[in-house]
Amino acid sequence: MSIGTAQRTTAGFGTVVATELYRARHGPLLWLMLLSPVALALPMLLATALGGDWEQWQGLALMGWGGLLPAVTALAVGLDVRQDRDAWLFLLAAPVSRNHLVLGKAAALVVVTALGSLVLGIALCAGALLAGLALPTGPLTGVLAMWVALFGIAGLLLLLAISFGFPVTVGAGVVGVFAGLLTADKAFWFVNPFGWPLRAMLPFGRRLVGVEIPDSSPLAATGPVLTAMLLSLALAAATTAAACVVLRRKEI
Repeated sequence: MSIGTAQRTTAGFGTVVATELYRARHGPLLWLMLLSPVALALPMLLATALGGDWEQWQGLALMGWGGLLPAVTALAVGLDVRQDRDAWLFLLAAPVSRNHLVLGKAAALVVVTALGSLVLGIALCAGALLAGLALPTGPLTGVLAMWVALFGIAGLLLLLAISFGFPVTVGAGVVGVFAGLLTADKAFWFVNPFGWPLRAMLPFGRRLVGVEIPDSSPLAATGPVLTAMLLSLALAAATTAAACVVLRRKEI
């Protein structure tokens, strides 16, 4: 039967978000987002400690993070939503707004991806310290830009997870990795959301597949960074709203 939403308002939005964040402590969402940058940072730190080229390894870490974000996010979101399937038999009939359930997951995604970005940022600072260099403000700005440019992908994957389930979500993330790598440095980068994080990072990371980006290159321009972030915010709003509609129409 279909359950209406008029009376499902007892639990407030803050309670829903706090519950999602609490659950994330023991779920796949948090640990995938924390361990992924660690896996990328360890080779960078080890190579730098052994006298490797810091700039080269830093660029590889940033490229790896930006390139793998679609797949990591898809896996984390897909597992998180699948984990809720049984619980939704009770939650969708409980005094909780279905909109709040979706928005709570979206808010948890923002927080958890911020923590993953923070881990990578700390690793970049540690690598610069090992190399005897100053604080890497450019790469840190690139990490921040990638985080904001990820919101659109996260919203899209959340919509897919709620609408179609785990296989479709992970499949989209895997395809997104290759699509993002192929389009991030092209003039039409803006048509592919999966390439937005990489495109937002390039002017600050200044390396593409280990090759330094010269100042004269269009990839060094910072204008597209703001465009990528604004597009990401707009897509996140649209897809999250669509996910709310989908969940409101689900029957239990």
